[in-house]
Amino acid sequence: MQTCKELIERIKDILSTEGLKAPKDMDVAKELKLHPNALAQAKFQNRIPYPNIMDFLQRRQISINLFFYGQSLEEVAKASERYKILKLYTANASAGFGGINERVFCKDLIVDDFLIETMGIKNCNEAIFVVGDSMQELIMDGSIALLDRKDTAIKDGKIYAINSLDGLFIKQCFVKDGVIELHSLNTLYTPLKYDLNEILILGRVRGVINKII
Repeated sequence: MQTCKELIERIKDILSTEGLKAPKDMDVAKELKLHPNALAQAKFQNRIPYPNIMDFLQRRQISINLFFYGQSLEEVAKASERYKILKLYTANASAGFGGINERVFCKDLIVDDFLIETMGIKNCNEAIFVVGDSMQELIMDGSIALLDRKDTAIKDGKIYAINSLDGLFIKQCFVKDGVIELHSLNTLYTPLKYDLNEILILGRVRGVINKII
């Protein structure tokens, strides 16, 4: 495990390649946007200022793996091929009466390539939480739906994420005469109907991660 002193010396090496002769701690502090005394204190306490170092690396487009672990770009690329990163949105898509989301955030959802191949979700690039019971037993309340955002051409009987004036839905879709019908798998719910120009297809649901209650 690297110490704060070692990382400071590594940053000095980077600065020296940029033409700065014999970089000193005060030069590192300047690049990390820290007061020299703050850097000296961190060095003494072996407290690594990770956010400042990350910003420093980002500004120079230096690989974090390369800086902290000495991994080559080729090694990083090869390792990343085993995973897919989906954008998981905190918005709720309703399987019932429509999810209204005033504030939406997203974070990365990392999926192993074996799971990608097994579930057939290679083209999925986003995921969204599902609430409600209208799509049970296929999609349970609290599930995560995996979306293919490029597949927006409606095929009758397939399941899509649809945005409407009434909210965001996950439904089985059918189209006829310019009207889209949103069907639930739970027979307690009646179909919803909209003109095609009243809705936006966000993408087709290609897979679901359900939790067991």
